[in-house]
Amino acid sequence: MEIIPTTEGSSHIETLEVVENLCNLLAQREQELESLSDRIKELESTLTAQIQPDPEPVPVPLHEKSHAEMELLVAEYSNAFRNDMTRMLENSGFAKIVGVSTGQEAFDLVRRKAFDVVFIDHNLPDFTGPGLVKKIRDARPHSKIIVMVNNSDRRMIIECLEAGANDLLAKPVQAPVLHSRMEKHTRSPI
Repeated sequence: MEIIPTTEGSSHIETLEVVENLCNLLAQREQELESLSDRIKELESTLTAQIQPDPEPVPVPLHEKSHAEMELLVAEYSNAFRNDMTRMLENSGFAKIVGVSTGQEAFDLVRRKAFDVVFIDHNLPDFTGPGLVKKIRDARPHSKIIVMVNNSDRRMIIECLEAGANDLLAKPVQAPVLHSRMEKHTRSPI
């Protein structure tokens, strides 16, 4: 075999050895990257499992629960209005009522716990009504979602219904209307 010198006095054999060493090093790095990629996928899977809420258990139908057994969430930024809603619901026999002032608080609670009925103000400081309805509907498909809206905002009403709201309440909410809506959603076996 004839050795042909290359520039700077190296030979083709030396060049081939360098190329072979580089190829081996590259193959080794590819294996390391593949191993790291597998580990990243394992960690992502673990994190996803930790972040996802437990699957919603099949709920007891609302018409089989007493008002006192039902769990309600009221997401309303106004303390006065939230307190009025809570009082009206308590006067109708509901006892398990949680009130929050932001959409994020509402969503965090819904991810951890299945509420029977969720009331959402359409104009929370951190969420629009349709945006929060969609997130809650995705997380808890069996929860009833009732959005409290200003009747003059027709576009908001349509968007909330399209996002998955079960019903709407015009603000300011009146006790007889609230009672009627709750009876509709909690007493019908449909």
